[in-house]
Parts: sequence; C-alpha cells; structure tokens
Amino acid sequence: MLCCFLFWAQGPVFFQKVSQTEKTEGSASAMHELPVVLDIIRTMEEETKKRGLKKITEIDLVIGELSSIVDESVQMYFEIAAEGTPCANAKLVFDHRPAMLQCTVCKRKFPHGKDFLCPYCGGDSVLVQGTGREFYIRSYDGGQG
Repeated sequence: MLCCFLFWAQGPVFFQKVSQTEKTEGSASAMHELPVVLDIIRTMEEETKKRGLKKITEIDLVIGELSSIVDESVQMYFEIAAEGTPCANAKLVFDHRPAMLQCTVCKRKFPHGKDFLCPYCGGDSVLVQGTGREFYIRSYDGGQG
C-alpha cells in the first residue's frame, strides 16, 4: 500500500553571514523529534483504521538536510513510542534530500556546502530553493497480520 503525507515544510528562508559556530549540524535540541514521531504514529494509526490494516511494516520518510531532524533520534523515539501500536516493529527508511541554495547577489543556484556563502561570487545572502527543509512521510507499507 502506498500513501503520501506532508508533515512539515516551510517557505523560503534567507540566511546571511552564518558562521560555523552559529549554525552547526544537529545544533537544535533533539527533543523536537519526539512530537514529530508521535505525529507519525498518530497518522499511521489513522491510516490503519481507514484502510482496514492491522499493522504498519515500513514507513518511508523524506528528510531535508536543513530540517534539523536527526535520524538516530527519530529511530530511538519511534522504537519506544510505537510499542503497543500498529507501528510496533515497523522499519523506518530515511531518504535524505540535499539543500539547494540560490545567491541573491548573482542569482546562481548551488548545493549547500559547509556554510551559506555563494561559491561563485562570495555573496553572503542566499535563499533556500526547493529541497532541503522538507520532512514528510513519502509512503508506507502495511498488512493484515
């Protein structure tokens, strides 16, 4: 069974002069993954009722590079919170999406690197374009037994 859900995505965000000390990978508190996991489980419980399923066997998640969602935290919270639900023992599959940026000075697009500086003109004002901040359930598999 295949189904898609959008959980969390934001509009364009500008970044200016962000140093590595100000913006480090995983700098946000890992605790924010718990409400996200609870939403995933709640959504899957609703889907099992709607579709007459007994259990969810696999959940395919799309995670943008800048979403601040940490796989290990999601996995840990999921294993604990899913006990006793149709999601118990379901496999989580993580599909990471790179962030694409666009320089507001020279208008060129480029993949996110170590910082938020344009590799072409050195501009320090960039816009996140398209992918990079998304987090959603792309699909899931479930069954009767």
